[in-house]
Amino acid sequence: GGSRTVTISSGTSSATLSVGTNDDSTDEPNGSVTATVLSSTAIPAAYTVGSPGSASVTVSDNDDPPLPAITVTGGSAITEGATANFTLFASPAPSSNLTVDLNVTQSGSFISSGQGGSRTATFLSGVSSAPLTVGTDDDSTDEPDGSVTATVTSGQGYTAGSTSSASVTVNDNDLQLSTPPPSPPVAPPPSPPAVRPAASFALSTSSVAEGEGPVNVTIQISPAPPSEIMLAYDVGGTATANADYAELSGTVEAASGKTSVAIPVDIIDDRAAEDDETLVLTLKEGSGYAVRGAGPHTLTIQDDDDFITITSAEGAGEEIPEAFALEQNYPNPFNPSTTIEFSLDKAQRVSLAVYDMLGHEVRTLMEGVQPAANYRVSFDASDLPSGAYLYVLRAEEETAVKKMSLLK
Repeated sequence: GGSRTVTISSGTSSATLSVGTNDDSTDEPNGSVTATVLSSTAIPAAYTVGSPGSASVTVSDNDDPPLPAITVTGGSAITEGATANFTLFASPAPSSNLTVDLNVTQSGSFISSGQGGSRTATFLSGVSSAPLTVGTDDDSTDEPDGSVTATVTSGQGYTAGSTSSASVTVNDNDLQLSTPPPSPPVAPPPSPPAVRPAASFALSTSSVAEGEGPVNVTIQISPAPPSEIMLAYDVGGTATANADYAELSGTVEAASGKTSVAIPVDIIDDRAAEDDETLVLTLKEGSGYAVRGAGPHTLTIQDDDDFITITSAEGAGEEIPEAFALEQNYPNPFNPSTTIEFSLDKAQRVSLAVYDMLGHEVRTLMEGVQPAANYRVSFDASDLPSGAYLYVLRAEEETAVKKMSLLK
């Protein structure tokens, strides 16, 4: 390159200038080589610059772009019967749809039929992450905890990255039955106190919001018991144990000489939009105390997940959808809310979640067993930054992914 000369022989009208190029291994855009005739520096001038006085030759790159390197991460530990979630990442993102081969293995015996062995996950063009789900069976066999492992295997159009294998712990939920210990000898009943303590709730109602932590429901006792007593109560209401609150034992111990005792209620902060629920506690008669005439205590659990509204489009007389389907959201792009529709052709456990382009879950819109129907979900992204997101519908046997854009 730079300053060059070419000699035109006497009596001839042309000459050739050659410029060499390097055959490197770098993927780069196509370019060109340009030769420009400079004015003669001789006096008098030996020639003049004609038209055109410059010409270019296109140089085409012959190197292929690097193949995406595929890595995989595992989700949180699960209990048998739940779905193990994995997220695959591609660097760089594929320029067209890319199918990646995986091998799914296990420690123990948890994976559902057809969920293990050779599996595939598909990256959409330009998207750097893709989900993989593995179903497990909720059996009745007591067995050690195990794991599900997903490993990227060789295939076309990609390479395995540094973390090409990941595992999700699977916890067994079955207890081995054993012979109960012999019943302790029955002690003679204690002598009744001169005045039998009476128990009642300090308040008839109270309320707590999801995420506010444990709350105490106070029982008053008058007079104070001369010895420890066990107060019994029934649990009712619309709230569900282990979904809205941690399961209660149905008894609470009142210490000797104390005039009050608290029932601790651990509120579970879920991510599902739902109606407010009630937990109704009713004192029961028991040994060593009486129940005062006051009624039960009603604890209202206020839902704090108000960012979505879920309605089934299936009405009386409507036909069940013929296939599992996830539709494109509308409007798209959107600000700040959009609507997502999908169809279930049979009752099954499903989850609908939103991920950023790094594969991080930013919102769970629906999770649980749903009937066959058409569904419409309103997604409010007021608390999220502008950008592209993926929404993923996972069922027991199928997974669908769509891309949407939030523009603020």
